[in-house]
Amino acid sequence: MADRKQTYTVMVIPHSEQPSTSFTLRLFQVQLASLCLIALFLSLLVFANLHHNLQANMAELEELRMVNREQRQQIEYLAAETETLQDTVRSLLELDRQIREMVRLDRYGTWPSTTVQVRTSPALPPLDATTAGLRLTLPTRSAVTQPVERALAIRAANEELKDQFAAIGATLTSYRTAASEDLAYQSSRPSIPPAVGFITSPFGVRTSPFGWGVQFHSGIDIAARDGTPIVATGDGRVTFVGWKSSYGRTVELEHGYGYATLYGHCSKVIVSVGQKVKKGTVIAYMGSTGQSTGPHVHYEVRVNGKLVNPRTYMN
Repeated sequence: MADRKQTYTVMVIPHSEQPSTSFTLRLFQVQLASLCLIALFLSLLVFANLHHNLQANMAELEELRMVNREQRQQIEYLAAETETLQDTVRSLLELDRQIREMVRLDRYGTWPSTTVQVRTSPALPPLDATTAGLRLTLPTRSAVTQPVERALAIRAANEELKDQFAAIGATLTSYRTAASEDLAYQSSRPSIPPAVGFITSPFGVRTSPFGWGVQFHSGIDIAARDGTPIVATGDGRVTFVGWKSSYGRTVELEHGYGYATLYGHCSKVIVSVGQKVKKGTVIAYMGSTGQSTGPHVHYEVRVNGKLVNPRTYMN
């Protein structure tokens, strides 16, 4: 073991002409100074490592903050998109309801037996994800591990969903347009009897009730009590009110779509030329004016100016 009383002399000799300086250190003092230097060096190493780790942690924390901000932005966007898509779904369902109400479809998309089917509007199936053609599968967490990537994938899926909704909306709008047009056609098309009574003379060739031999009858005769209401057989506009020699007091209606009707032998007319009337509206009362054998209404239907059998247009 070294002698702890052993001493070391340290001399400091300056470059100038000043005298040198010396001092004496014992062995334990040299050992203590060495330990202090080693401890200081190790402390500097530790602090340098801590500083490096702190800088790395700060950079990672800033990156996490950026990711968190981006996630919040994506979540806010998806929330707004979801609300918009929900509004779109409600609009499409309301449009589907309007169409079904217009064409009086039942809940299973079939025509009620009491309804005359329109010309062009098809029976619409219930609106759901299958019939609407929606094939949307959102990514799962196992498929997409990063939250931001998952949010972006859902956003892309929502864009595709919006395109599909736009196509469905266009289709339903075309259905509604067609249904509206066909409902207008069905309302205007003569389809009900002009009065309650008995058909006493059919359309076509018949024996004249006045003894004039065989003649062509241009309509049908419906007989009932004098004053029986006569109704418009379809929506239309009054084009003639007046007296016609053989028909007596007469009303004529123009229904559009090439249809026109005539009501003869009226005792009283309660509409005027130019007036618009709805199907089933009373326009006159039955009488026996003109060449008539008793109270009745002579009813004619023309399609594109050609006389047709009114029985074809009486459901």
